[in-house]
Amino acid sequence: MKKASIMVVIMAIIFSACSNNQNNEEGRYNFLNALWPFYESAEELMNASSYVFVARITGISFVVLDVTTALPPTENTEDRHRGLNTFYELEIYMTFKGCTLNVTHFWVDGGLRGYRTDEQIRLMEEYQVYNRDWGIPVWESPIYVNVGDVFLLALNEYFYPLNLSQGILSLDEPIRYQIGNTAFTAKDVISEFGRSAWDSFESQWQRGDFESRR
Repeated sequence: MKKASIMVVIMAIIFSACSNNQNNEEGRYNFLNALWPFYESAEELMNASSYVFVARITGISFVVLDVTTALPPTENTEDRHRGLNTFYELEIYMTFKGCTLNVTHFWVDGGLRGYRTDEQIRLMEEYQVYNRDWGIPVWESPIYVNVGDVFLLALNEYFYPLNLSQGILSLDEPIRYQIGNTAFTAKDVISEFGRSAWDSFESQWQRGDFESRR
């Protein structure tokens, strides 16, 4: 957990240094930015990942963690070390890299814009981290992840996406480039694991196994 705490602290420093608050029709949000690594090829992404797999989003939940331990806060956790996080529950279909038997979710810092906003505020108030002048921390570039959708995920050892534009790839059209990522497609990533990996995926995709269930 020591490594996890170091990672979370570094990320938190980057986020706090690059955030700004705005007010809009949905409420007040603190928009987060980060200096994500960018991968120039599918091979680079594959090598950097601890886990690469295809999974359906089965649920979304919110949790406040101590950013120095990545664990629930205790009475000794300082307010400045408490942060809202979003957890995405998963049903895994195909694994290309890493042992995913115990992988149940991936997570990102912050909450979600316009989604169960009252719940996020109540949770932050419960842990005394909600400031009306700053509001809910959310990513400035929206995360388009919905319950029922299927994605190709590339995660690090802490079950965190390598970045938000390349580590979470929609499978609606796996041969097309996606917003924020013109370096490679989902097909390119899967094909890094051999022709048989792509053939197996493609047969299931054509059968409709990975269609959205919103």
